[in-house]
Amino acid sequence: MGRIEPKHQELEKLEELEMDQDLLMLEFKKSREQLKQAHEYFNFALDHDQIDHAIFMLNAAEKRFDMLYKLAKKMQISITQLQEGNQS
Repeated sequence: MGRIEPKHQELEKLEELEMDQDLLMLEFKKSREQLKQAHEYFNFALDHDQIDHAIFMLNAAEKRFDMLYKLAKKMQISITQLQEGNQS
């Protein structure tokens, strides 16, 4: 699913994204894949602990997706551009 980065590294990454539309689109693509994986993990969770973990992963993936979507909107990147950038 990916590792958690220290806050300062995540902030630096956000600043890079704000300056680089291609990088943002790549991160958006990764975020969509992580969201898909989190949904799949949730669908196959069996016991209480797995379900709790799956919910946590799903919430985290949704928050990251939303954050990147808002950043794209702030940068005036259209939904069409994001979808076209995710076709590869």
